[in-house]
Amino acid sequence: MDDTMRGRVRDLLRSGPVWGAEIDIKFRVLAVTVEPPAAVHPRPDATDRRLQVVLHPVGNVAAALRERGPEGVTVLRFTEEQLADVVATLDGPTPSDDPLPDARPDLDGLGDLLSMRGEAKTGDGLRHQLHLALASGDLEFDLWATFDEVEVRDPAGDVLAI
Repeated sequence: MDDTMRGRVRDLLRSGPVWGAEIDIKFRVLAVTVEPPAAVHPRPDATDRRLQVVLHPVGNVAAALRERGPEGVTVLRFTEEQLADVVATLDGPTPSDDPLPDARPDLDGLGDLLSMRGEAKTGDGLRHQLHLALASGDLEFDLWATFDEVEVRDPAGDVLAI
């Protein structure tokens, strides 16, 4: 991913609500559904502005779901299969941080603060980093992933040039 594409993907991921995220462990694909405003969308006149940012192959994936309550912060555990439901529960927040940081997070250091974690043993899927920091009500969610390639798809599944 060159710097121009990196900038465009960054703009798509942080310009509007994140409606979903799902991972296919078998094929090592992570898809994040976003809805950028017309000014950032590759097709500004699109009636359905939702896009899927598809990352592959994914080398590492981890997430932290925290609930703030009167008793303090509780880490809520879930599996990779539940990722789509967890993100849907957040109801479309916009990411608060840079979604494509240069530095890889210290997932080992996060340890018990993680809700779920997966790692491929193939040695690829490590060139780029994703970090989605989302919050909604009492819930705070962080999703980290490493990946090599990115595609942007419209609701019909067509790959868009960005």
